[in-house]
Amino acid sequence: RSAVAAAYLCELTSRVAEPMLESAALFELLDGGIEALDTGQAPEPTILRFEFALLRTLGLAPDFEPCADCMIASGPRPCRFSLPSGRLRCVQSRSHLPGGASVAVDAALLGALRAWQRTGGSPDGPATPALTLAVRRFLGMFMQHHLDLPLVSRQAAFAWLDARP
Repeated sequence: RSAVAAAYLCELTSRVAEPMLESAALFELLDGGIEALDTGQAPEPTILRFEFALLRTLGLAPDFEPCADCMIASGPRPCRFSLPSGRLRCVQSRSHLPGGASVAVDAALLGALRAWQRTGGSPDGPATPALTLAVRRFLGMFMQHHLDLPLVSRQAAFAWLDARP
């Protein structure tokens, strides 16, 4: 299980590293991910922590702060996460584009995404399997949109990990 996760982390790092450019930060991140797997940390959370850290290192981290229009109004407003802009947009937002590439985000998922991004996991203990799956799916869509890479190896790694608990 750890070998499958490590292979995916190596492949992803290889794909985002630019040839002939300094990549020390990426490879330090990769070293940390492989070390975590080597010390027995569970593969799925290790992959998710690595992906969030990778996006942050690349300057592509998703922005989970409320949009300016949400902050003006009192009370909760329905929101979606705009994949092109990489941030939350409420449906009343001036920049909300109906039919655009966006993902519905409920309060539980938003809290989990913020926790994963901030701390590498749920601050109140382990997340439920359903919520972890939702984070995993969201992150896959976000990376697909922003890295513009085929994520076949990610799908294969998670399929293998899911089939062999």
